Amino acid sequence: IGCACIALGAAVGCDQGTTVELNLVQESVELELFEEYDLEYTATEGATLTWSVADSSIVTVENGKLVALKEGETTVTLQSREVSDVCTIKVNALNTALLNVSAGQSQVSLYAGETCTLTPAVTYGTKTMEEVSFSYESSADTLVSVSNEGVVTANAVGQASIFVTATVFDKS
Repeated sequence: IGCACIALGAAVGCDQGTTVELNLVQESVELELFEEYDLEYTATEGATLTWSVADSSIVTVENGKLVALKEGETTVTLQSREVSDVCTIKVNALNTALLNVSAGQSQVSLYAGETCTLTPAVTYGTKTMEEVSFSYESSADTLVSVSNEGVVTANAVGQASIFVTATVFDKS
């Protein structure tokens, strides 16, 4: 006994002797950088599903869950043997309005000779950025110095500001 393969608006095929139907609900999705999104789909119960993405540097997909990694456009494919459906994914450019840089501490009091380490962070929307480099500068090195690692040293009595610069995606 064979398997009849019929197109009914959604992708249809044969999966181990049974008719398989699958359909991605969205034809296209637009995401902000680092946004996560669950693609909606329908598939015949028990079908073996495989997810793939044309350019995994732009977006990743795992069981239909997308994570936007960088600006660009790519496609995500849901497949069950010879049957597949495709969704176009567009990831928007970095929105600086969603970018926040925090020095970690807004004010520190130290005695001459004491040190503390700054713990800066960068968030984009609600996500804490991992791939960030920081640089530091003191407004008065003779009073307060700061190392490349963010270690602040009180050198003399007085007050100084430490400027923290974050660089992410070649933007500071």
